Amino acid sequence: TNALRYSQKGDQVEINITSSEREVVFSVSDQGCGIASEEQQLIFDRYRRAKDDKTRGTGLGLAISKEFIEMQDGKIWVESKIGEGSTFYFSLPVSTKE
Repeated sequence: TNALRYSQKGDQVEINITSSEREVVFSVSDQGCGIASEEQQLIFDRYRRAKDDKTRGTGLGLAISKEFIEMQDGKIWVESKIGEGSTFYFSLPVSTKE
């Protein structure tokens, strides 16, 4: 929901899924306000929100997502530029167990 929350009406939100033999990578891209580089790793901490964030929220969504993804041996990260938007990625390993 963050991609919608931080986008303006009429902006596009893009969802992609790619896979390889080892992992599946999911991404969500928006055209929102972007996240400052010094805050990009901090937003995955509990109760942490971007410094100039004016939207409502608890600051738990990304932290809970990170914990869940890492419990599955996955990774989560963001690429973002102020004024251009953000792309959040998460990857999960492909299980080879039968």
